[in-house]
Formats: sequence, C-alpha cells, structure tokens
Amino acid sequence: DQAAETVNMTLVQTLHNGTAYVFSFDIQNPSAAQSAPSISIKADGRISTAQVAMTNPAAATVRGVSNGNIPLTVFVPEYTTRSVQQSHPFASGSNTLTVTISPNCDIEAGSRVTFSGLTPSLTPDTASLPATTTSGALGASGVWAQSDGSLVLTVATTLSGGGFYTVQYEVINPSAPQDAVYPNVSGQVEAGLYDAPVHSVRMSRGEATAWGMASGTLPFQIVLPAFTLGDMGQSYPAVDADTVITLTLRLNVDLPKDSRLTIAGLTGSQTPDSAGLGAVTDVILYSTIGFSAFNNRPVWTQSTGTLVFTAKTDLPTSTTAYTVYFTLKTPSAAQASPAVTVSGELESGTSDAPMAVVAAGKTGASLLGVPGGADPLMAMVPTFDVRYVVQSSPLAFAANNISVSFSTNIDLRHAEASVVTLSGFVNHLPPSSSVWLHDFRVNGNASAEGDLLSDGANLGYGRWTRNALELTVVTSKVLPSYQAYTFWFEVTNPNHISTTPSVAFEASGTAAFLSQAATSTQDPLLGTAGWAIPGKVVCPEGYYAPAEGGSTAVCTLCYRGSYSAAVGTMDISTCTACPANTDTEPGDTLLSDCRCNVGYTGAGAYDCTACSPGTYKDTNGSAACTDCPRTTYNTLSAATLLSDCTICPLYTIAPTRSDELVDCICMFGYNGTNGAACDPCPAGEYKTYNGTGPCTQCGIDTYSTVFAANSSDTCLTCPGVTSTWDVGQNELTDCKCNKGYTGPDGGASCTACVAGKWKPIRGSQACTDCPEGTYSTATALTLESQCGECPANFWSDWGSNELSDCYEIFFTTREVGQSMPLAGGTNTLTVTLVTNVDFVPSKSTGITISGLSGAVASGAVPLSAVSGGNSGEALFGGTAYFDQAAETVNMTLVQTLHNGTAYVFSFDIQNPSAAQSAPSISIKADGRISTAQVAMTNPAAATVRGVS
Repeated sequence: DQAAETVNMTLVQTLHNGTAYVFSFDIQNPSAAQSAPSISIKADGRISTAQVAMTNPAAATVRGVSNGNIPLTVFVPEYTTRSVQQSHPFASGSNTLTVTISPNCDIEAGSRVTFSGLTPSLTPDTASLPATTTSGALGASGVWAQSDGSLVLTVATTLSGGGFYTVQYEVINPSAPQDAVYPNVSGQVEAGLYDAPVHSVRMSRGEATAWGMASGTLPFQIVLPAFTLGDMGQSYPAVDADTVITLTLRLNVDLPKDSRLTIAGLTGSQTPDSAGLGAVTDVILYSTIGFSAFNNRPVWTQSTGTLVFTAKTDLPTSTTAYTVYFTLKTPSAAQASPAVTVSGELESGTSDAPMAVVAAGKTGASLLGVPGGADPLMAMVPTFDVRYVVQSSPLAFAANNISVSFSTNIDLRHAEASVVTLSGFVNHLPPSSSVWLHDFRVNGNASAEGDLLSDGANLGYGRWTRNALELTVVTSKVLPSYQAYTFWFEVTNPNHISTTPSVAFEASGTAAFLSQAATSTQDPLLGTAGWAIPGKVVCPEGYYAPAEGGSTAVCTLCYRGSYSAAVGTMDISTCTACPANTDTEPGDTLLSDCRCNVGYTGAGAYDCTACSPGTYKDTNGSAACTDCPRTTYNTLSAATLLSDCTICPLYTIAPTRSDELVDCICMFGYNGTNGAACDPCPAGEYKTYNGTGPCTQCGIDTYSTVFAANSSDTCLTCPGVTSTWDVGQNELTDCKCNKGYTGPDGGASCTACVAGKWKPIRGSQACTDCPEGTYSTATALTLESQCGECPANFWSDWGSNELSDCYEIFFTTREVGQSMPLAGGTNTLTVTLVTNVDFVPSKSTGITISGLSGAVASGAVPLSAVSGGNSGEALFGGTAYFDQAAETVNMTLVQTLHNGTAYVFSFDIQNPSAAQSAPSISIKADGRISTAQVAMTNPAAATVRGVS
C-alpha cells in the first residue's frame, strides 16, 4: 500500500514457531537520497502481536555505499569527476574526445554511461562507434547518435566507486567555426527490475591552447584552418631560365605533422613532372630552417603547375611564418603570372581537416626592373625596346660622332657580368681601342650613379674590337630597365665612299638578348635621306669620287682655281672654274672662295663691292669688311687701313661702324652737344646713358660728392637715421637727423629721443619732454600724442619714461569739521584741502564731497572764506551745488589748486531733525586730474554746545 507505505501478507500456511523463514520482494527505491527509515512489523488476527521495530543485519557496504544493506538506505549515484577535452579544433577534421569520469558508487556491468551534446558533428549514426576505455571497463564501442551528439557505452566490468575511468573516441568536427559546446554525462545503473538513473549533468571542460588556438581543447571549439599569409614570388622573370619560387606562409592555427600543403596554378613552367621519389630530376624544396620543416622532395605536376609537400613535424605556423622555395624553369614564351592558389589538408586522424583554397598573395613588384616581375612565373623576353643609332657626318675623312640611344626591358647588372655589344661598324676607326663615351646620360640627365659603363677597366669608356663596341656594366652598378641611355663616341670616316653596313645590338649577362638590328632615321642629313645611318660615307664638298673607283672609290680634291659645293659627287665636271682675276685653293667649295681684293667684299668675284664708310678691309679674299672700332668714325668708302678710322672728341663715344662725326655722342656721366667735347655732371647728379640729355639729380635722402657720375650707385644713402630736405644734395652735411632723433648734421651720430621725449621735425634740435601726466617707454617718438597718459587717479612729472613714474593723486589733507551738533539747527561745515599735485581747471572738472547723511539744503550753496588759512571758496567760484537726494556737495574748479597749499572754506547746511552718529564723509576729484574716493578726516574731537 504505497499511500500507507506498508506491505501486507496473508498467511495461507502454518508458520511454525522456532523455524526461520526467509523470503524477499522487490520495490523501487525513492528518487532522492535518504537514511534508513524505522521499519516495524505486526501480526493481526486471533494470533496477533504488538507493532515492533524490525532489526537490521550487521551494517555492510553494498555497491560501494556504506550501510548499503540497511533497508531503504538510499544513495543517489553520480559521477563526481566528469571532464572532457578534445584533440583537434579543425573544422571537418577528425577529433578525439577524451572523457574522464569517477562514480561515487560501484557501477555494475550492464549499466550504461551516456555522453551527449557534441553537436553538430559530421559523424553519422552508428551502433558501433569505436572507443578506448580504461581496462576495457566500458567496452570497445558504443552507440552514436548524430542528432544530439551522444555516445552510449555499456559497462563491461564494474566501475568501482571513487575509481577514475578514461574514455577516448573519435568523431568528425562540424564544418563551420563555432564556440565550444557544454557536453553532459548521464546513465543507468543496473539494479534489477528498475535500473537506477544517473541524472544528466554538465561535464567540466579542459581548457588549454591546442594547435595554436586559444581554448582549443574545449569540446567542439572549432576553427576553420586558413592561411593568414600566403605570399609568393620568384627570383628571375625572363624566359628559358631557372627561377626560384618562394612561398611565405602562416596559418591561423599550428600545422600538425604529416599535414599536406598544395600550391596549384604554376602553369607554363618547363620543369617536367617530379614524383619526389629520389630521382636526380626531382624538384627540391627548401625552407628557411633547412629540411627539418617540410619534406624536401615534393610531388610536382607540370600540366597543372601543382606542388604538394608535407610537414615533417608539428610546426607553430600560428605564430611563425615559414618560407619555402624551389626552382622551376621559366616558360619558353612570354606570359603573365598565372593565377596561383594555395590550400592544404591538416592531419587530424581518420579524416584530415581541409583548408580553403585561396589565391596566393602577389606583390606586383618589379624584379630586375620588370614590372610585376616578382610575381611567380611571370615571364618576359629580354629585348632592347630602344636601339637607335645615328651619325653626325657621312663625309669621307671627317670626324664622325655616332650617337647611341638604347633601353632594355630588364635590368643589366655587373653581378652577372652583363655586356652590351654594338656591332657592324665596318671601316670606322675610333681614336683608340678604348673608346670614350661622351655625354653619357640617363633619361636626358647626367647619371646620378656616375659612370655605368666601361671597357672592362676604364670607367666611361667602351672596348672597340673588330668593328664592334663592347660596353661592360661597371662593378657593383646596374643598368635599370626602361631608362633611356644615350651617349656618343667619335670615329673617323674612311677616305673612300661606302654603303650602309648592318648595325645590331645584343647583350649577355643578367639576361640573354638575341641580336636585334639597330634603328636609325631617314631624316635628311646634308639634304639627303639615309645619310644619317651610321656607315654611309660620301665625298665632301671640294671632292669628287672617280667613277672608275666603284663603290669604294677614294675621294679626290678639286683642282686649284676651281670650287665645288656638291656633296657625294662622282664626276670631276662638278669642279667649277672661278671668274677672271680670282683664285682658290684646291678643294675650295664655293664661288665666294674666289677672293676679292683689299677694300672690297662680296659673296664672290662677281659682286665685290667697296667697303662702306665706317668700315675697312686690309686683306684679300671674300671676308666681310671690318667695322671701325668703338669711339672712332670713318667717312671714306673702300678704306683699307684701321688708321682710316678717326678718334672721337673728348668724353664722347661712338658705336662700331660709325660713319659721321655726329655719331660721337656724350658718354654717360657727361652732357653736351653730339660731335663736340662734353662736360662732366656736377656733384649731386649723375647720367647713366650715352647721348645728349641732362644729368639726373640724386634722390631724396641721398647725396653724392662725385663729379661725372655715371650711376645712381654714386648717390649714397644718408647714414644712420638722417635724411635730406631736397634732391640733388652734394654734401654729407645735407643729411639731417630725422624726426624723433637729435644730433649734429651729416653724421651717423644722430640718436633716438630717449624714452619720455619726442621731436616732431628734421634737424639737430633737442628733443622735448613728454608733458606732465604722461610717460613713454618708447624711443624716437615724433609726436606729443605718442606719450601715453598715466592711469586714472595717477600723475607724472615732465619727461617721465616708465609707467612706474606715474604716482597716485591724492589729498594730503582732507579734513571736515562742523559748528553745530544740534538736530534741525544750521550747521557750518568747514573743509580744509591740501593736494600732492596742482589741480588745473582744464584737467580737473570738480570735487565731490559725499556721505552728508540727513543734511538739508537745496541747490546752490554759497562757499565762505575762513580766517586763518588760504581762502578756498574762490577756487570754485564761491558756490557749490548740494544734491540732497545723493547727499553730496559738488564743486566745479575754476582756479588752480596748487599742490602743498592748504585751502579752507565752509558752507552751511541744516542738520537732520533726528539724532544720529557722525556719518562716513568721503571726497573725490573728477577729470583728467582725479582721485580715488577716500574718507575725509575729522578735527580733534571737542565738546560743542555741551555735546561731546
């Protein structure tokens, strides 16, 4: 009876006294722990017993529970230790979970242990997921359910209470990154009809860094392995050559041993397949730490440009960048850097964790001057993109400057013994085998790196060998790509005509350049297209090439008395005889070479004309007439001597070729009439041009003592702080001291008016003091108004030069007394004043006595003289104004109140009608001469009308 918690049994056979009867029955224990209750027994019927407590067997441990044999002693089974951690946090990779449990009681064989919450694993449902357990206590496999990530294990041998048991099993991680989950442990303890439940509880999680990932041991803490750095480059960008490919890699996790990394897309290489099995043709992989990080014989597939290599040990790639490099042969033809990817598979157990395929990083940087040349398997064909040559002269016998301009599409470095060769200069001879490269420039400018080319020994030279010029890159220097290198070198043309040879460029060293024909110009040279191409040689003017000499005919001079202006002629008929009475030298080229006599000139013998006035000619020939020199003139025609040129008058000048006396004009610094002697400019004036015209006066504030001055520079600026009254001054003493300065005239000893003084005019007068009440700290004042006023209530003496010179204005005596202390009576107030400065009416508008509390008066109040002192009422015109509302007496100054003089006056008021103590009476002066409002003093206290 569950409600009564009783078991009732009906006797159907006799229970004999003295005989032990034993039987059992099953119940289901309570779900919560409890101590053994008090169990009693009672028999009912005619034969009955009292209800008495039943006894218990001797206490014993059952299933690891102390006193477990005492009826209804109930113990709740649980795992007091329950921890879990994982081996690999890589998405989609295998992950070994390690679980440690310790039960608080014995768990019999046949009981079940369940681990759950590992979601969302990629391992599908299975009835036999392998597991490794301590001593096989939980069997060798369990039932796995993907939906809730649970593994159910059946206990194979009893788990002892307090013992520790470890289970390891492998599942496949989720495919996406996620935060760790919180697995649970639960189970059922084999107990007969009713198994005892072990309620589901959260397991503790072992937290540590794993494979470079913080908290990577937490169960199903998942990261997607990825490259954080996968930059690639190469060492050489030209075709048909070895290039070292580099990959600098770093991951967001550490790289387990035997993980595979794949570089794909390195297409175009000429390197054949390599299986990495030890063949001599294998691609060898190096790294920054030698061969210890990765296997050094990767698998290379040429068609796909794929390189696969594995890690030889666990590598801390989450914190350390590794660089691997290997050599491939570049393509045979130009190509852009292909699209290269990097990927991998991280060793994780049964299922490796894949890494995302990502594009390899490329810098796009130039390499050896090739734009983008640092990108892997970018390949280019080394060429001269500029290869231009031109000559300065096609004429036989002539010095010929060969101008060269070239530019490459890749750097040429001395480190690889780079040499540029220009070939095909047939029949040209330089001065020596070491050829000077004149005016070497880079992009039109002088080379900032100095000489870049040599003949192998001499900087700035090339080596001439068998009709070719070899240019060696100077030690430690580089010829950067895409720069225009220009220079010229000198050769001597042969004495015979020749056709154009084939000039070519080639290079070796850093890159192998195939021979490329030079380009030139078809622009006419000496009027004929094609003559600017190096190697073309023709006969010059004055020569002809005999036809019988053929294509290499030697050039021959035209005979004496003839001339030929033709170039490239091959017929003596081109040599033309001069007119009568003229002559030439063999090889002369022009009709004008048929020379005229002295005194005559012209283009040739046919038009020789007399030298015009102002010229002469003292040689035979076609030379031009010579101009008469400066400061001479000549009125003759056909003059033959220099002495025919007459000297101009004194202080005049004439230009060359002057043909009249009036061409002789006054020199600068002189004036007068053209054709006659001129007079000098007086001191204080100058003249800067030749010819008739007045002299110019020196400007204001300058003077000059120079006669015949020809430049304004002779007008000297007045020294120091002096200036002049007018222009054209000719003495130093004309310079007077400026305003604000004083001192003697004409010197640099003018000094600034000192602080506290001013001077408004130019001259040697003394400076004037700043007036009283003002001061100035500045020097060189020019106006009285520049003297600043002292602050309000302050005054100063004449010539004050500091603010501190301003002293306070105050009444040295300011006494007020009264005659009547009785309320309502007429009261005569007597005032005595003494000041420390003169109060001038123009600077002090008035004096106000304040604080006459309760006094009665109205409007104008007469002021009265007081015997025994200087009468003060006249200072204010005998009248003051009483303002009853303000309780003030206002007095306007009409005469000067002299400092140090005591002035006494009085005025009457009516006392207040009520008693009061003496108020605080104050006084203040207003205007430019003003004072602060200060309390007036009282006479010595005395008894008046019996009032103390």
